[in-house]
Amino acid sequence: MEGDINTLWERVADYIVVQFDMDNLKNVFLSGDGAGWIRKGEEWLPNCIPILDAYHMNKAVIGLTASVPEGKSRAMALLNVENEDGFNALCCEILMGPMLANQQQRKKKLVDYLSRNWQRIQNRKLDDALGCSAEGHVSHILLARLSSRPLGWGENNLMTMAQLRVIKANKEQISYAKNKRPASTPAISHLPPMTPEIHERIRTTVSKEFTITQFSLPILIAGISTSLYQALHGLTFASLAS
Repeated sequence: MEGDINTLWERVADYIVVQFDMDNLKNVFLSGDGAGWIRKGEEWLPNCIPILDAYHMNKAVIGLTASVPEGKSRAMALLNVENEDGFNALCCEILMGPMLANQQQRKKKLVDYLSRNWQRIQNRKLDDALGCSAEGHVSHILLARLSSRPLGWGENNLMTMAQLRVIKANKEQISYAKNKRPASTPAISHLPPMTPEIHERIRTTVSKEFTITQFSLPILIAGISTSLYQALHGLTFASLAS
């Protein structure tokens, strides 16, 4: 897995080198949830500045301050003014409050998450730093059709469906090549001409086959003239062949 991650970021770094003038490239902002595979990119990308995206920051703050009066607004204010000591004091206050053991364990993990990403949170305020829409793209464009509610796709169709979702989100037109109809089968032109001898052989063969069929149908064997009898008798091969 480690090799795959390094290969991924090596390809990204190579792409940046090819696409941009490295002498004038000041910074590359890497925004995400701070997961290990994303942090690995900080080692590969030139002039990289890591950022914790707003979605995951807000999610962690809300989870940490839930049920604490004005907890979210206090936490966000301390984050905005880069008051790390004040933020740590607020976290201690929250963890010392009344709660179940499993709730306290979850909040400790959120405190650790925000503390580890403190500098990434502060980097969000840099002048050139832009917001990150990756989470929205993944959740609302890809996962909404590929894995929610739940859904499953085979590997062969996964990439095709993902590309179709992106095309739809970009409001691009989807067109399909018209299928050409296969050329019609040419009429059979190599049959021998119909001679009296051939016609007689066909008539004899059909009459013989009809005789076998006739004796297998009880209504024809009975010979009672009903509407069904007349219809079947009128459609006999003997009549057609005569």
